[in-house]
Formats: sequence, C-alpha cells, structure tokens
Amino acid sequence: MTIGITPAFASTAYGYIQQGAPIEGSFKYPTCCVKKLKEKLDESAAQEILRLGGYSWNSGMFVWATEQILNEFRLQMPGLSSTLEKIVADNISIQVSKKNLPLWLELANEALDYGVMENAEKMGELPAGGLGWRDVGSWDSLFEVLLIDMKGNIGVNDQNQALDSQNTLIYRSSGSERLKVTIGVNDMVVVDTRDVLLVCNSDQSQKVRAGVSHLRKHHQERYI
Repeated sequence: MTIGITPAFASTAYGYIQQGAPIEGSFKYPTCCVKKLKEKLDESAAQEILRLGGYSWNSGMFVWATEQILNEFRLQMPGLSSTLEKIVADNISIQVSKKNLPLWLELANEALDYGVMENAEKMGELPAGGLGWRDVGSWDSLFEVLLIDMKGNIGVNDQNQALDSQNTLIYRSSGSERLKVTIGVNDMVVVDTRDVLLVCNSDQSQKVRAGVSHLRKHHQERYI
C-alpha cells in the first residue's frame, strides 16, 4: 500500500499515482487499486495529469508485510535480495558496519520507488487528501512551509540581509557565523554551512543531488 496525496498544483518534483478501481472490503477509509506509478514528469505532462484527474502525488510512504516486500525484492531486485540473504546467513547486523560494508557497496544505488513499486503486481493506494503533507526534499520547497517576508524572502537563522532581493532563501547552519548579504537578486537559494557554500536559482535546487553524485564520484564524501 502507498499513501497518495491530493495534488495541489502541477508539480514536477513529485511522482504520480494513477488511481484504479476501489478495493472491495470493510475499510475505515476508502482505498483503491493502483494502475500505474509514474515518477517525476515534465511540466506539460504534469499539467495534463492535473486536468484529467484520477491521480495522486506519490508521498513515498509505503506499508507492507515483511514477507511480501522480501518476495518483491527476490522478483525485482535480486541483487539486494541476495545481499540481504548473505547478511542473514552470516548472522551479522543488517545495519551498515565494517563487517558487511563490502556487501552494501556492491549494490546499485536504486530507489525503492523505481526498483519495486513501479512494477509491483499488487499495489493499492490510501488517498490522504487532508494530510497537510509536504515533501521537503529540496531547498525551494521551504518556500511552502516557512514564513516569508513582504518580498517573499526567507532568512533561516541570524546574520542574513536581503537588500532589494525577492523570493530568496538564505540559510545559515549553526556552524557558520558569516554575515550573508544579497543585493538585487531574485529567486535565489543561498546555503552556507561550515564547509560548503551553495548558490543556485530556486528552480534549480532539485539538481543538488547531481552535485552530491559528483562529490561521491570524485571521493569527496566529506562535504556531503
């Protein structure tokens, strides 16, 4: 089962769940079958889905029986299934440790949404229209959940000044004491931590994960 959120706008940041027929039975809340789970779409496709109706945002929150998900791993993610079986057979903790790290490093980096849920044969949805859910998965999503000033700016922690700036997020981590000043910039995200400074257009903040991948590729994990 997955929890679906009623779309508020044509988002390109969330995956979409195509709703199927209602699931028969005595349930406290209405549930339905899932026809298809579509991962992140471009803006025109998201607009079309919103117009058609019958879709929910994929919250990424899943509920299953342990036996069922392990069986899906065997069918769809055999590499992960084999690794789990090796760890269990060796009677060592499933948590990443020095002993089992080599096994985890051999695995492909694949999200559960793609690896299992897109092709699961028996998948249902619990629509949660009034949940008030937000997936704070990128810096620009903070504009939806934090208080903004009269010009649409957000300053997280002290030592920030936004002069002649609009729709700009300035974030300072607790380890940084530098004064952050923006002058005449719009639609920007500025994130200052002790060892990393991020500056990007707010509509590009979802690409941070590409930067993370680049750091891993070049063995600079200390900045992640």
